[in-house]
Amino acid sequence: MGGSASTITRHAGRGRTHKMVFVANMGLGMGKGKLAAQVGHACLGVYRFAMNSSEGKDAVKSWTRLGEVKIVVKGNTTEHLVELYKKAKKLQLYAYLVQDAGYTQIPAGSKTVLAVFGLVEDVDQVTGDLKLL
Repeated sequence: MGGSASTITRHAGRGRTHKMVFVANMGLGMGKGKLAAQVGHACLGVYRFAMNSSEGKDAVKSWTRLGEVKIVVKGNTTEHLVELYKKAKKLQLYAYLVQDAGYTQIPAGSKTVLAVFGLVEDVDQVTGDLKLL
């Protein structure tokens, strides 16, 4: 199938809807369990970051009411994730980049997953062309 992140949310709702997208660093060759754990870290990290402001809390409430859309897509390399992180921050989106502790499969400090959260149309400017995992 292999759609993109923007296709999957095209009909997610009307108006000011929100979504959370996770960009996995495919260059690290993480196993499925490792990747799942890293996405969990990214989800909690970006959620906590958003909850630190009243605007972020409102965004989380909206996201929760509309089904908590979460999508995982493929990133190419560490450099790719960093580039997307910078783009997300420039657009004033909530973004969180996970750095692994290095206890298992990959070296300490490896950037594993980027989480981006905000309005659908804004998040799509950062992740909309990436392929679904």
